[in-house]
Amino acid sequence: MKLEESLELFKEKIKTGDFLECKGLGNEIPYWIFDYEPEKELLVRDTIRKLIPSFESKYSIKIIEINLYELCLQILSKKLTDEKLVQFEKKKGSDALLEKIRLILNQETTKKEISEILKVDYNRLS
Repeated sequence: MKLEESLELFKEKIKTGDFLECKGLGNEIPYWIFDYEPEKELLVRDTIRKLIPSFESKYSIKIIEINLYELCLQILSKKLTDEKLVQFEKKKGSDALLEKIRLILNQETTKKEISEILKVDYNRLS
């Protein structure tokens, strides 16, 4: 699917009643994970920058954008400095570094960080 089609699908999905009213399987906070090719970053960033204020005002909702790449870098930087990552890779190789990163960026840690972001944003609104 082309990026433009994905963006249109994304816009349509977040306008649906089920999404806006949290009517998923577990009535959880609705979310959308949007992946794309890195070379399309500027287009996606520009689209999201324009989309968020428009949707927030039109639907009276709060949209929280979480950039997973930036979030992963933040998690890693809490555990290891850039210098230590480079030294580790030189000493043990890229495969070992990848495994170490996978251990640090496990599902539980990532989920905890996202929960913290949501708490902070929710408390700011309350």
